[in-house]
Amino acid sequence: MLVVLAALAVFLKNAWAADDAYIYFRIVEQLFAGNGPNFNPHERAMVYTSPAWYWLLCAGRLFTADLYIVSIVISLILWTTTLAVLKYALKGWLPFALAVLMMLSSNGFYDSTSSGLENPLAYLAVAVYGMFYIRRLDGKNDAVPLLLTMGAAILVRHDLATLLLAPTAYAVWHDRHNRSIRQWAAWTSIALAPIAAWTMFSLLYYGFPFPNTMYAKTNIDLPWHAVVTHHGFNYWLDNLQRDIVTPLTVFPAMGAAMIAPAKVRKPALALAAGIALNCAYVTYIGGDFMLGRFIASAFLLSIFVFYLCMRNDGTRQAKPKLWYGRISALLLALMAINLYTHTPLNSPKSWVTYDTPIGAVDMRGWWFPETSLWQYLHAQKSGIHFPRSEGTEIGLAIRADQYDYNTHLVGGMGMSGYHAGTDKVIFDIFALSSPLVARMNGHPESWIGHYRREVTAEIMTAHELGPDIIEDPAIRRYYRKMSLVTQSPNLLTPERLREILLLNTVHRKLHLAYADSRTDKEAQPTHARE
Repeated sequence: MLVVLAALAVFLKNAWAADDAYIYFRIVEQLFAGNGPNFNPHERAMVYTSPAWYWLLCAGRLFTADLYIVSIVISLILWTTTLAVLKYALKGWLPFALAVLMMLSSNGFYDSTSSGLENPLAYLAVAVYGMFYIRRLDGKNDAVPLLLTMGAAILVRHDLATLLLAPTAYAVWHDRHNRSIRQWAAWTSIALAPIAAWTMFSLLYYGFPFPNTMYAKTNIDLPWHAVVTHHGFNYWLDNLQRDIVTPLTVFPAMGAAMIAPAKVRKPALALAAGIALNCAYVTYIGGDFMLGRFIASAFLLSIFVFYLCMRNDGTRQAKPKLWYGRISALLLALMAINLYTHTPLNSPKSWVTYDTPIGAVDMRGWWFPETSLWQYLHAQKSGIHFPRSEGTEIGLAIRADQYDYNTHLVGGMGMSGYHAGTDKVIFDIFALSSPLVARMNGHPESWIGHYRREVTAEIMTAHELGPDIIEDPAIRRYYRKMSLVTQSPNLLTPERLREILLLNTVHRKLHLAYADSRTDKEAQPTHARE
């Protein structure tokens, strides 16, 4: 009970919201303003990463327009439920206490229990998956619940498939004789039906099957293996420097699976294979600019690997006892870490850091002074605007029409876009909000996961003045194609369906040396923290 109270208390102490959370908040408001689930009122674009998290926020918006507190309350409910699932799955006080202390020691994991992003929903999905995985080993269910949970998890984040596919495939193969091929095919279809239905909706409504952020982060003019994957290795180095508990839980878990008790060694190795595939994926895509966030789900699944190593296989009684001794030593080490280094457990209310030694950012340290729950309560008591940030000031100035134009270019588009109001058109230099700009080549000297584009004034105003304002013929032709898909009011015309097919196949990327041809007309961002 004490460890649960500690986990909830640290959640409330460290609760905050990232700038990216306000991207979700703006898209929620666009839906309630009648503009659909879009970032800008004139164009359909899937700017959010997690469909499940977005619609969960929309459900919360039915009760109050304060989306900050909606995200905190939903995250708290999800986190409490995750703890309950872990307590049920990890039998005994020592495994559960170890799990909670490991999580309290991981900045990458715990900082994302709030943040306004989808991580707490992903944590619950992984915890439920781990629970069914253990129940399957105990003979209480077969692989069907694992299939269904994986299908739901993919709707939270597409890339959770890399984490859960290997253990699910192992479980299905191991249980293949329990059901007929037709039954397995039916359950697999049911499991994948939600993500298949969403992909079909996304393809018909937005014109593309994946979030616009994916296209913005992959359409880059870089030698992928030499630069992007190098960023991925730097991401791991950055985590080792500033959040050692997270990577030193993930990697040893893969090794521990090899020496797990014989009865659970293969299931543990299947979990380890999923963790390894997820880590390889994170490295391949170049990591993320948020410290630890992309490996947090693998961290949680690693806890289940360690738990399997503690189980008695019924043949070697001394092995689990030896593991309990090792785990007890690990508990003492984690307690020492929490005494002498910065962790979620000992992080002060005044925590702040802007240090970026390699590239990834301690995003809670970046935004906590402005978006913490403490600051929110202070703002509510004092009657001041929340959050007090540069992005908020920019957005409020845009809302008040302090500029002579209705379309704006910003750096960080979360808070500025949210506070600007749903009628304003917001472009960002990282191409997250614009399907057209996302197909342009990103600049090689950019942040991890955020590649700059040079957005011209003519591109920004083409939706108002027409495509003829765009001088470059290649961009003009591509804009016509893209606008037919993303701006046409008629979704099912043959012309639009044809362009959807072309833009997702042979015309999926705009190939041009954009920086060389339009630097003289480059528009400057209004200003936002980068």
